[in-house]
Amino acid sequence: MFYESFATTAELQIKVTAKLRELESAGNPLAFMPLPRPITVTWRSDFEARRGNTPSLPPAVEVHVLPATGTNRPARVMAELEQLLPARLHASGQVDTADPLTSTRQGGAVVVIVLGRSSRWNEVRAPQLFGIRTAADGQTSAWASLPGDGVGAILDPDALADQIAGLLRLVEVLEVFEGDQVAIGVGVSTEGLMSVGRVSGLPRHQATSLTLPNHPIQVPPDELVTLAALGQGAAEVGRTLRRTRIDAVSARR
Repeated sequence: MFYESFATTAELQIKVTAKLRELESAGNPLAFMPLPRPITVTWRSDFEARRGNTPSLPPAVEVHVLPATGTNRPARVMAELEQLLPARLHASGQVDTADPLTSTRQGGAVVVIVLGRSSRWNEVRAPQLFGIRTAADGQTSAWASLPGDGVGAILDPDALADQIAGLLRLVEVLEVFEGDQVAIGVGVSTEGLMSVGRVSGLPRHQATSLTLPNHPIQVPPDELVTLAALGQGAAEVGRTLRRTRIDAVSARR
């Protein structure tokens, strides 16, 4: 038995499905396996470039989950996902039910964009989901802003682990994976001002910004992991990916 609140029948169905998946993953513990072959990630900069956009966005973290084996979703399934994903995203709790979403087909993928909320200069900015994307080859991506304030974004190692874990759980709620294993890549876009610190110290009056190249720092997957990484094991995987992410940032400073 479990208890959840819901506003619509569709939201109830999504939450029941998520709970059933959670129970299933309880018998599928988190485990890591060697990557049998290199896996190519389509990074956010890749599909944004294909759209011909060069958006000026605050620094953001991106998570990409890929199936262990190749897949090719038919056009019928992609059309269904275009209709289903906005409702699943609203039901995930990662966006407010009042937040407007735009769902489009781009280069054979379904992309759902969350229209941003504005904030005052001196306000603390909590992480905000920017969008999700799922492609015919099975890759599913989610990206969100880093926390920050009027001085700029802040890269907090502990908060980053939690944020990565949250994006992994979001991917699970989207219900787009059927296999037993996935590969995960993470990245951080570095446009704008960014510093390393603690979210607990926000808001700030000043900060020392990192000197980083004006293009994303990307860490491709180097192993496979069971689907528990998108549920009960998300926190552990978030911490693991956080360490590789921070190491990559340190190497570029």
